[in-house]
Amino acid sequence: MEISSAPDYIIHENGEIWSKERLVQYENGRIHKRKSQLIKSCVNSVGYLQVSLQVDKKQQNFTVHRLVAIAFIPNPENLPVVNHKDCDKLNNSISNLEWCTNMYNNQSINTNKNFGYISKNKQCNTYRAKYNSNGITHHKSFKTEIEAEIWLTEQEIKIKCNLINQLIN
Repeated sequence: MEISSAPDYIIHENGEIWSKERLVQYENGRIHKRKSQLIKSCVNSVGYLQVSLQVDKKQQNFTVHRLVAIAFIPNPENLPVVNHKDCDKLNNSISNLEWCTNMYNNQSINTNKNFGYISKNKQCNTYRAKYNSNGITHHKSFKTEIEAEIWLTEQEIKIKCNLINQLIN
């Protein structure tokens, strides 16, 4: 299926992206027939597969899971986010993707998904706990990893209790 935001490319249900066969005119006027080819993807800084496609003579980066969802998964409610059901950011099969809200994706009603994460600052020998809620990033530093884990767990419980209260009321 043609990628609507990048019409020189085709996406398949398995997430493969191919350039279309086309004629390219160089600045010197020479015309070259460019064959269809598989576009290589790479893992971006947050763990998603990403491709760089040329659109209107400019390189643009796209995440593969979002391109698959736009092309193949209906979104009648116009939801803004594509979620990986199994939490594997590299599994971009149609059956693993779903449209959802930011809150669902970030706060993860899906209990398989980890809530936040902890990173170690080797220079200061401290631990930083971080999570995202309603598009806002929250973080705090701790002397030990267990303190960071406890804080993250407390935050997750508070958020889930607020969600339950919202559903009840």
